[in-house]
Amino acid sequence: MSRSNNASRIARRLHRRGLHLALVAVGLVVLRAESCSKDDFYDPFSANGFADDSAPLIGSLLPTPNTILNDVMIMATITDPQGTNGATPSGVDESSISATGNDGADLAITAAGANMYNADIADWSDGLRMVTWSALDLAGNETTAPQTFTIDRTAPEVEVDPAPPTSASSDDEQFSWTVGIDITELHFLDASYRVTLAGPDEECGTGDDVTPTAEQVPTSTFPLEEGGNSVEVVTNNGVESGGEPRTAIYCGQVTARDEALTKSGGSASNTTTTPFFRTELEWLPPPGGGGFTIDLGNPVPGYCHIAAGDSRTYTGFGTNPLKVSAAYAITWSGPGLVGGSTRSGTLGTNGRGFDEQMINQLGTYPFVVMVTADGVTESASGSVTVGAAQGACQQLSSHRFKQGIVSLLPAEIRPLGLNPVSFRYREPWGDPEVARLGLVAEEVAAVFPEAVGRDERGRPQTIEYRILSRRVVETAVGRVGEAIEAAIGRVAAGL
Repeated sequence: MSRSNNASRIARRLHRRGLHLALVAVGLVVLRAESCSKDDFYDPFSANGFADDSAPLIGSLLPTPNTILNDVMIMATITDPQGTNGATPSGVDESSISATGNDGADLAITAAGANMYNADIADWSDGLRMVTWSALDLAGNETTAPQTFTIDRTAPEVEVDPAPPTSASSDDEQFSWTVGIDITELHFLDASYRVTLAGPDEECGTGDDVTPTAEQVPTSTFPLEEGGNSVEVVTNNGVESGGEPRTAIYCGQVTARDEALTKSGGSASNTTTTPFFRTELEWLPPPGGGGFTIDLGNPVPGYCHIAAGDSRTYTGFGTNPLKVSAAYAITWSGPGLVGGSTRSGTLGTNGRGFDEQMINQLGTYPFVVMVTADGVTESASGSVTVGAAQGACQQLSSHRFKQGIVSLLPAEIRPLGLNPVSFRYREPWGDPEVARLGLVAEEVAAVFPEAVGRDERGRPQTIEYRILSRRVVETAVGRVGEAIEAAIGRVAAGL
């Protein structure tokens, strides 16, 4: 046999044996895979020869720090970045992810999407909580991240005492009752007491209930604060003299909310809504005679110095019994009247009027109010003495005394951070029929706190416009000076 033929046979045998050895190798790999670990597949060194030395990143924690939380889950995003030395990331070891509470117990973890993980806090009670998230990558690098929040799944506590009467009757022009409302809530957001009228089914809380008009209930929604509240509900008699009695059913209800949020920041307020307080009031025809008296007040006669050369006296007035839309005239006298001294009009739907008289001197300013209703004219007089003791005007400027507040300028162009608004006063702090322009004490306190007066509880209440005007001028001049100084500096730098 030739040497060349012998070589050919040897080559064919090795080829067959090589195929056999390859099959054996595949079988060993399959058997090995049945008991492998991450160490069998993870190469600690990248193609560039560096090991992954950077721990995973734990971020996008929800809820954000100091959130008042009403939720059953919290969330974190966990990723493994490229190493600081350029090594290829080894990847997050999902089996290592944990979230441990400040009580030392581990929370149940579930995947919530790409790189996102939820931790279950459904069994946790209210209170301040801290969770520590931790994770390893496949290279064994570990990281931790703290998360702090407050759980609040408890609705505000509301107590009503005294409660409205369940029934009453009256032939007066007005009938009122006082409701005591106490709200206990550590994370208070807002609350209100709202009065509606039962519809034809005479039941409170059904679909035919209606919001009363101002002629029926002058104020039907009352904002409430955390703590004690006293609400006076005033109702008007709509029965004419000599008319038939009628029954009105008034439904009062308290709603209170706290500041709780979901983990992603959406509102999840715990809300308490009381059962309806039902008052069945029988309105009787008012006694005949047509006589009435004029009450001064709402507010009582007073004085307000707005700014130099712009001062005024003012008074409110109404009738007893109530005479809605009655004609009135008011005349002022005194040493420093500006403009006309007599004005006329009609009482509003709340049965009240309000008048301001411009003045420019100190002194005593008498006034006379005349009201005509049902063919009868009555009058009342009063006066206010304006002296140096009145000082600058401290207008009641808190949002607690105002309604219908609307900003007049976009935030980006408000002068010196001040927010001019239009509004109407709530009774009895001003005439709600008159639209006004001004500022809100709470907002001014954030910019010029020295121009804001506070009540006995430390809440912003009034604006001292004389101080505010001075501070605005000082700030504006200071900013102009800074701009001029900066401009001079730029010119000098170029010389």
